[in-house]
Amino acid sequence: MEKLSLINHQSRKHKQSYKSINDNYNLTIVKYNYLITLDIETVRDDCIEELLFNTKTCFHNNIVLYINYKSLERVTHNFTRDITRINCAKEKIPNLKCFVLLCASEISRYKESLLPLIYRMSNVEKFGLYLTFYVNDKFIDGNYLKKNIINHLPQLNAFTFDIHSLMFINNQMNLPSQKDIEETFRDFQYTKIISYVDYFLEKRMDQCHVFSYPSEMLYYQKITNNFPGGLYQYIRFISLYDEYPFEHEFLLKFLNYFHLWKSYL
Repeated sequence: MEKLSLINHQSRKHKQSYKSINDNYNLTIVKYNYLITLDIETVRDDCIEELLFNTKTCFHNNIVLYINYKSLERVTHNFTRDITRINCAKEKIPNLKCFVLLCASEISRYKESLLPLIYRMSNVEKFGLYLTFYVNDKFIDGNYLKKNIINHLPQLNAFTFDIHSLMFINNQMNLPSQKDIEETFRDFQYTKIISYVDYFLEKRMDQCHVFSYPSEMLYYQKITNNFPGGLYQYIRFISLYDEYPFEHEFLLKFLNYFHLWKSYL
């Protein structure tokens, strides 16, 4: 087996009855010596944790790991906790060559939960992040990505991403402009970068959206009037939000940017 997709919508209350029927309920990818792709989508907390615990993070192959999971913060935290329990917390994951992480929901505490996991991927060559973060006082820009991710992955040769930074407006001074964000990607070597910043005064929230282009993302959330245009051939789900009305001309052009979208919010 080279590819395993785990899609499980079973409710938690059925877990015990299912386990009594099937003694092999515990999931593990360690059994699959030739597994190269693991796709985890919309599964229960306990199910995905069971899978991550049993893998013991000792990957035998160059696994492409896709996680599409709304409670990412909890799972990543438990993943790290379990690694500590099996005395692998400081060990690298040398066989992992490609890692792609997707999550449609907003997450926080990424510094404590996500970064330690990334730093263990000493030989990763292709890396992708498609996430929305809550941040305190600084947007995630090119400088942040270089300092906290790229510089820790010495074998990296392909980096794709779609990152939203959400920041509540308190007493911040000198908030960065779109030009400021663009400047941080001036010498970015991997791909073309698109970035823009929105300020929502009514909600007292700012957002910064940075992504590699051509885009490989599956969803595009919180599209505003600052939407830069372009072709998004993989998009399936979109949502629009702005404190200013969308003009009719904008909406007409908008429909031409997404050819395969299935859902609108």
